[in-house]
Amino acid sequence: MFVDGSSVGKVSSYTFDNVTSNHTIEAAFKKKTYTIVATAGSGGTISPSGNVVVEHGASKSFAITPDLGYEIDDVLVDGSSVGKVSSYTFDNVTSNHTISALFGRILSNDADLEDLVVSPGLLNPSFNKDIETYNVNVSHDTTELTVTATLSDTKASMTINEEVVESGTGKTITLNAAGQSTTITIEVTAEDGTKKTYTITVNRADVPGDGTLIIKSETVASGTYVWITVAARDLPAIKGMTIVLEFDPDFFVKEPQYTVQYLTPIKESGPVTVWSDKIPDNEYLLDLNFGLKTAASVVEETEILRIMMETKPVSGSTALSFAEYTATTGVHVKTVVLDGDIKPIENISLIDGNIVVQ
Repeated sequence: MFVDGSSVGKVSSYTFDNVTSNHTIEAAFKKKTYTIVATAGSGGTISPSGNVVVEHGASKSFAITPDLGYEIDDVLVDGSSVGKVSSYTFDNVTSNHTISALFGRILSNDADLEDLVVSPGLLNPSFNKDIETYNVNVSHDTTELTVTATLSDTKASMTINEEVVESGTGKTITLNAAGQSTTITIEVTAEDGTKKTYTITVNRADVPGDGTLIIKSETVASGTYVWITVAARDLPAIKGMTIVLEFDPDFFVKEPQYTVQYLTPIKESGPVTVWSDKIPDNEYLLDLNFGLKTAASVVEETEILRIMMETKPVSGSTALSFAEYTATTGVHVKTVVLDGDIKPIENISLIDGNIVVQ
């Protein structure tokens, strides 16, 4: 306030006493202002920021923006949370205020595996990060299986059968007894807590009783060379075989030699020639002998070899049978399978095939 041109301060009243002359009095006013202190933590911004001056009764809005890879964690107004808001407006401001924006890094929700490998055995179906259930078949003499799981996101974690395992590190699991299944559970926990479970069921074959050799029944063309297939099952660690087949001379041509193609798991190389000149002329037999460099196991029914034979230009149905004979040297030859210790596997079951020539 100014009296006679001189300030008398910010007074709300003034009294002229014993007035003896003219005077002037002037009141000057200005609008009140307040300060809003706006701050932001790391990972984002608030706009405007700093000490923001606001006139009395006015409104002021603030925008909260997280940086890439971050999200709004909380917004505090005068020390109290108003939630994870992206903007805030002070209406009818009549006092000082504070606003503070807090941010947090966005946590990954990736709970996938990048790879999953077992040894021994193979996953069925083949690994895919979106497939969560698998089967593995192993032989009866397999007592342990190693699982190696690799995380898609290094910030995730995992357990195998409830034990923490580092990504890419093998975990050896003791299998249940032969003939039983073992369940392996891999639980992946993403950085944000999302969980995903992969399950492997390991089917351990029963201790084999009688191994089995099977001549596969086929329908083949007449008057040409055809493949005849032999399969096997329940054979542990086979090291070699002698197989004698008897055929009907009305349907097949007796040859001095035959072409044999070995198949997985006993595959050695390409097709080989088998000589049969030691078989007596009056016997329609094929004598096949082979040994393996490494013992192979056949659990489920699997085709192990194919023999090329020539059919005659006739049609009809005939049996192709396992057989035995006495060689010209006096050696008794029969179907036998040798195990890894080069000992015969007893009681091999033999299933003949029915061949239809047309």
